[in-house]
Amino acid sequence: MSRHRLTLAAWLAWTAFVVYGSLLPFDFRPTPLEHAWALFREAPFLALGIESRADWIANAVLYVPVGFLTAAVLLRAVGPAASAAALGLAALWCAALAGGVEFVQLFFPPRTVSLNDLMAETIGSGLGIALSPYLLPWMRRLQLSWDRGGLRRVSMLLPAYVLAYPALCLFPYDLLLSGAEFRAKLSSDNWGWWLAGGGPRPVLAALQLALEVGLALPFGWLLARRRTAPSVGLPALALAGGLLGLGIEAGQFMIASGISQGASVLSRSAGVLLGALLWREGHRYSLQQLAHHVRCRALPILLVHGLLLAVVTGWFVRPWQGLDPAQAQWQALRLMPFYYHYYTTEALALFSLGSVVVMYLPVAVLGWSLRWSTATAAVVAGLMGLAMEGSKLFLGGTHPDPTNALIAAASAATVLHGLAWLDGLPAPTERPDRPAPQAAMPTPRVDGAPATEAVAAADAVAGQSAGWRRAAALRVAPALALALALALAAWSAQRLPLFALPVLLLLLVCAGVVWQRPVLALALVPAALPVLDLAPWTGRFYWDEFDLLCLVCWAVAMFRSPPPASRSARWDGLTLAFAALALSLLIGTVRGGWPWQWPDENSFIGYYGGYNALRIVKGAVVAGCFVSLFRRLAPLANERQRMVSAGINSGLALAVAVILWERNAFVGWLDFATDYRVTGPFSAMHKGGAYIECYLAVASAFAATTALQARDWLTRLTSAGLLLGAAYALTVTYSRNGYAAFALMLVLVLGLGALRTPPAGRALASTRRPSWTVAAVLL
Repeated sequence: MSRHRLTLAAWLAWTAFVVYGSLLPFDFRPTPLEHAWALFREAPFLALGIESRADWIANAVLYVPVGFLTAAVLLRAVGPAASAAALGLAALWCAALAGGVEFVQLFFPPRTVSLNDLMAETIGSGLGIALSPYLLPWMRRLQLSWDRGGLRRVSMLLPAYVLAYPALCLFPYDLLLSGAEFRAKLSSDNWGWWLAGGGPRPVLAALQLALEVGLALPFGWLLARRRTAPSVGLPALALAGGLLGLGIEAGQFMIASGISQGASVLSRSAGVLLGALLWREGHRYSLQQLAHHVRCRALPILLVHGLLLAVVTGWFVRPWQGLDPAQAQWQALRLMPFYYHYYTTEALALFSLGSVVVMYLPVAVLGWSLRWSTATAAVVAGLMGLAMEGSKLFLGGTHPDPTNALIAAASAATVLHGLAWLDGLPAPTERPDRPAPQAAMPTPRVDGAPATEAVAAADAVAGQSAGWRRAAALRVAPALALALALALAAWSAQRLPLFALPVLLLLLVCAGVVWQRPVLALALVPAALPVLDLAPWTGRFYWDEFDLLCLVCWAVAMFRSPPPASRSARWDGLTLAFAALALSLLIGTVRGGWPWQWPDENSFIGYYGGYNALRIVKGAVVAGCFVSLFRRLAPLANERQRMVSAGINSGLALAVAVILWERNAFVGWLDFATDYRVTGPFSAMHKGGAYIECYLAVASAFAATTALQARDWLTRLTSAGLLLGAAYALTVTYSRNGYAAFALMLVLVLGLGALRTPPAGRALASTRRPSWTVAAVLL
């Protein structure tokens, strides 16, 4: 498309948007033409309050692009010889458009027609026309330099961004003009020394501060690209960022709709500092390398992005409603684009628009790294937007806005197009069948000569990217299963009556850790087994937080671990024994729950209902899942065993610590005369049973084994000390069965250890005498 046609298309689109926004909500009322003309001639000049003042300024700002684009179209059509005539004609057109829109508004109440609006639109149009002779030459230079590609494109846009960002931060420029307005501002929640009093939820506040850091990055780039930038120290850059943040926050304090807070000063200072550091280090990386890194981490990025969308939408803080309220919301829903923006302030409308654009920005980045077409990015972002907005039908205290889905689709497609343009590539219109040419990436060199190993690695990466979609297609089912598992875990966590946010953060951290090293799932779950028990506070014991941790760790580890080679089933004695146990559990579960009834609100609150059979068999199912994960990690035989042992020892240490705290809080560590039996971190002890002694006896076996097999003194002494602590914890349970189980465990561990020691290693037994001595004393 030529430059003139692009300018003409922009002018038509913006003019249509202005007319559309001026006539919302399109409540047409037939009015005689003579009466409408009489009303228009008698349009009043209103005394504007502070809220109406913001609307007046917004009208002026809305018409600045109208005047600028009209002048640009006419100047390019007639040439520089008739520039004065073109500017005059542009002024006449803008005045006619403003008058025509105001006249038509008389037929669409509740729109208000006044001389104030005509004045604002005339001022805005005139400002745009006056700026056109100065901005058009700069835009021509920008277009000429754009073709050179690379960082020059960023450098050309940085000055415009530096001017536009503060202007957007201070919109709609509703300045405080009287002492009463200042006093009202001081008594409001729109400012705070650290955070504004009426600010959003903590998670949203953190996300907004992170967004401010990101938006301040270009200021750091602009400072770092100067020739004197290398001599500028980090404190000076941080000070410059602080001054930027202080100026913006002070400006927002001076406007009625602005929100000022001290934390934003620090966030913008951090953004400027980080931007300068990134600019200085950016020469080491290319956009192709960045795209490759994003592509390799596409799935976790998409999952984290989906979780953040759910948090921002309110899945975890707002109450979920049934079908009847959802149906009522659907019947009252207006599908007209930008309908709900009409009923809010200009500042909130702009904030909502910018928030939606930022929320779906990761879709454009992923699409750019995966070489999606703009249509694909728009469809994906639009569907995600529809899902988020559709879920608001079932959330209390909010309502869906279909416009957000349209904004998501348009912003994702626009940002993807801009990223492809910035990358020096044509905006993709269809998916390529092969990767980018190898010449797009520089050949690594070592001591002036090509590094053959690096070239081979680059070829391997190119080959992998060529078959990336084929491999991804083969993993669609596991990816969907993982997404469903994570969605179920997140949904279940947000329904906890207490500690929902800490549990969500724990699940997110564990998922990230297991994603990096799947074998760590074998350590995290045993470590959390005795202590991740919130039932005394939440009342949940059928499907609790530990089950969610098991689900997340197992699902992520199974997805990230390569499937084992197909092997024929071996029906040996051990396999038959486990099969018989599984059959017995299945029969017991069916029999325990029979006759099965449809679940209701009272099905999962006690131990005497039929569904308690599912709670009992749940432990066997979890154990079977992690046995399958243990076998899947067979290539890491030694490491997986160490992880299981380390996880159980960690859990035992935490349980012993809780028991020591409990004894000290109630009777003291050495008071064995008082008849007080500890319960530890096991909430199930309230209904009797041998939970605590069973766990201590079984977990102590791993501590004893570690003490016997350790090759360094530190591990040996630590394990022996843990074994002593477990013995004390078991002693204060006053359970004879626990004592017997602990003694039997020691006999088995010592006996098996002696039997497995080879004759050639008998001499090494002397090095293990401390551990044997501890075990003998305990026995």
